[in-house]
Amino acid sequence: MSKYSILTCIFSGYEQIREVIDPDPDIEYILVTDNQNLKSDTWQIKYYPQLLDYPEGPDRWAYIRYHPFEFVNTDICLYIDGSIQILSSPKEMLEKFEKEEWEYGTLQNTITNDIRYEVRRWAYYGYYGFQKEDSDRVCEFLDKNNYNSIGLLQSTMIIYKNTKFTHKINDHTWTTMFIWGKPWQADRINQTALTYAVWKMAYHDPRFILMHPRFLWSKWFDYRYHGTEVSQKDGFHEFVNMTNDKNELIKSTYNFQDRIVFSWVPEI
Repeated sequence: MSKYSILTCIFSGYEQIREVIDPDPDIEYILVTDNQNLKSDTWQIKYYPQLLDYPEGPDRWAYIRYHPFEFVNTDICLYIDGSIQILSSPKEMLEKFEKEEWEYGTLQNTITNDIRYEVRRWAYYGYYGFQKEDSDRVCEFLDKNNYNSIGLLQSTMIIYKNTKFTHKINDHTWTTMFIWGKPWQADRINQTALTYAVWKMAYHDPRFILMHPRFLWSKWFDYRYHGTEVSQKDGFHEFVNMTNDKNELIKSTYNFQDRIVFSWVPEI
């Protein structure tokens, strides 16, 4: 029986299947899809046609991201976006997560560093159908709940342990998504909602770890442009080329809630 799980998903043909290079027998590789014809030599395919409780949204990948243990068979799971190619076994990464007794970890966002700025940017450009009233709703919620931190998490990669702590973060994120957005927008809000949930209940908890974005371009993974084999590495060279000094951080731009020390910085 496998000790760890890696979970990903492909829906509506949005991403190509990325076969695992040299699969590890201690890791189960689960791919959830709505395509009954999708085949893989390295992923276990699970067919998931629709989210019956939410027929008008959100996208199914958002449900999977915040309900991972409904789909895997182990107590430690790594969720990765469908655009991530597994280059080699991340067993070392999963073992460290287990050994350190961490329970939830995710990446700092590589684009923006503030929830309010992010949703206002969506409204300005009309992203995801957002209008000014939508961004105002989110900002008013943050003001009402005295949210005064900067920082934005990235849900491209999340590592979790099947614990009450993890379920609390995921449940709070899922609930906040529907408070902030209309049903068909909720999935797009997931990273901002996750950031708020972590600030609310986990940021100062040692079970939560802030992971360096360089995990996306480590010896284990390569984050690629959707539907292609082209790495996004060159577009984020400032992260990839950082040294392993945990304090090396561009404070003015990439300061997560005044915390300048990453819990975990991978070798390259």
